[in-house]
Amino acid sequence: MDGLEDDTQDPPKRQLRAALMTVTAVAVITWVTQFIEIESVLATGPLLGCTALIVAVTGARARNRPAKVLAALFIAVVLALFWGVEFFDWSPRRARFPFAVVGTLSLGVALTLVRAAWQASLRRPDPIVVPTSTLLPVPERPTTTAP
Repeated sequence: MDGLEDDTQDPPKRQLRAALMTVTAVAVITWVTQFIEIESVLATGPLLGCTALIVAVTGARARNRPAKVLAALFIAVVLALFWGVEFFDWSPRRARFPFAVVGTLSLGVALTLVRAAWQASLRRPDPIVVPTSTLLPVPERPTTTAP
């Protein structure tokens, strides 16, 4: 199957793919609703952060680096925008442009990471190869003949 594995015996990879679908849906919904009503990020931002934490946990369990980077990206974006609102005292009107720019850029990067994480979750792990030249020689047993 072209290096793809049957993951019926690998629940962490299935759980990761479910988490990737969920975080992608939440990210797209967050991105769209911020253009309709900027105050919607008060609900969708924490939801995005929580789903990113789920991706971080499932990505770590599945040993999937792109998923862990994706989770870190979303958590950083949520914290940065929250910090920006608090530190710069942005009104909803003033927050619209930074949220649109950061949201659009992070969504573009995130979709690339989702694709990489998904593909990595479908690959078989490389087999562990032990070079035979580094193994210690096995001593031979002396053969005795019966008298």
